[in-house]
Amino acid sequence: MQLFLSPDFNIQSLRRKPKSAAQKIKEFKEKIQSHSLTNIGRVLEAFIPASLFDEHRPKTSRRRIFSIENTFWGLFLQALQPDSSCQSIVHQFRTSERGNKSSISASTSAYCQARKRLPTELLSTIFNHTAQLKDTKHPLLGRRVVCADGTGLLAADTEENQGVWPQQSSQKEGCGFSQIRLCALCNLHTGVAIDYRVGNKRSHELPLLRDQENSFAKNDVFIGDKGFICFYDQARLLDIGVDSIVALARRKPVSAGDAEKIIGDNDLLINVPKFTSTVARSRYPKERWSALPDAIQMRQIKVDFSFPGYRSKGVYLLTTLLDEVRYPAALIAELYRQRWGIELYFRDLKTTLGMEFIKAKTPEMARKEIQMFFIVFNVIRYLMSEAGNGSGDIVLAFKSCVQTLISYCNNGNTLPTKTSVMNISFLLSEIMKCTLYQRQGRIEPRQIKQRPKPFKLMTKPRSVLKEEMLSQAA
Repeated sequence: MQLFLSPDFNIQSLRRKPKSAAQKIKEFKEKIQSHSLTNIGRVLEAFIPASLFDEHRPKTSRRRIFSIENTFWGLFLQALQPDSSCQSIVHQFRTSERGNKSSISASTSAYCQARKRLPTELLSTIFNHTAQLKDTKHPLLGRRVVCADGTGLLAADTEENQGVWPQQSSQKEGCGFSQIRLCALCNLHTGVAIDYRVGNKRSHELPLLRDQENSFAKNDVFIGDKGFICFYDQARLLDIGVDSIVALARRKPVSAGDAEKIIGDNDLLINVPKFTSTVARSRYPKERWSALPDAIQMRQIKVDFSFPGYRSKGVYLLTTLLDEVRYPAALIAELYRQRWGIELYFRDLKTTLGMEFIKAKTPEMARKEIQMFFIVFNVIRYLMSEAGNGSGDIVLAFKSCVQTLISYCNNGNTLPTKTSVMNISFLLSEIMKCTLYQRQGRIEPRQIKQRPKPFKLMTKPRSVLKEEMLSQAA
């Protein structure tokens, strides 16, 4: 009788040929790529290419389901989705695995360990890559306009977090949250975050801004509110070719009689001298302070805001844009009015994405969480800019764009094609539909209609309250 054998069988043992190491690696890669979390990486490959992971991938490492790519995209989804728990990501891994029975445990231990192993240098590389995706110049100025502002965040009340970011001194121990201070630079036209620094409640915005001095490029224009006016900073920026527009604070405006030149109504050319106070000079590096000029010329422009809802009715602006023909006072006033956009960017980060409260228990993971929020924010802002072709005529709703991206990534298996070019084109066409219709002159009261629930405020540590509850029950 003639025996017909499959070519997969070994003639000597009548068994299937043992799999080679290359076959095992290939099957394992296919298993990893079968998860839906890899769909978001395929969709956003144009913005975060896979090559960024290569140099940060460990050379001698076990092959894991929670690889460096899957862990990164898991963190990405945690910052993107409303449910930001680790358990939610693990469930997504389990339900996306092909086959009837999942081989991934429902425990979050493996994923949490993978998050800790994720290199901080990788997140920095990806953030810097997203910050440089679109270096758009402002259409009114023809130069890149960078605005800065600071905000506060809350972090989980743990001993490690409190050691780095202590709570308010007026709060009792165990009754408050760690206070994080953050200062960020954003492109005024696109909204993309260029850089940021993190400090504690004692950190002022100006020192955090000085740490980001290398993020400026020659011919940039810096815009800041009253917290960023300082002779040292404006002179340093001017020295590297960066002009400034800042609001005057705690100084009496220069009168027309003391001005170097009267350019126009409420537009004066003034001379801003160096500090004379020894205490003030001691705050800065001696070499840098000595290298600054004794005085710098600036324009003082008085701007009156007659828009409903604005708290400031008038403000004095100081700027190093001295050419009144190329930079008229009305243009400078409009640029400063648009500075309010960074407040909206912070609202998108803190309210829409949920960065207002950092859930990480350690400072290391808290910094990774903050960095991931900025990466997600930059990707969405870039998608919005690409969908609107970089023009300011079309305004897109940030929240709606987030919902579109979440829906698109969750349905990655039904994408029209597997090519990244077609995927991103289809995604941009959907984001283009997230139009935000502007209603000029609309104002809303800053009040809450819904009443808070009548829970008592925590005035004692949680452990003390638990003991009191147990003693009462007994």
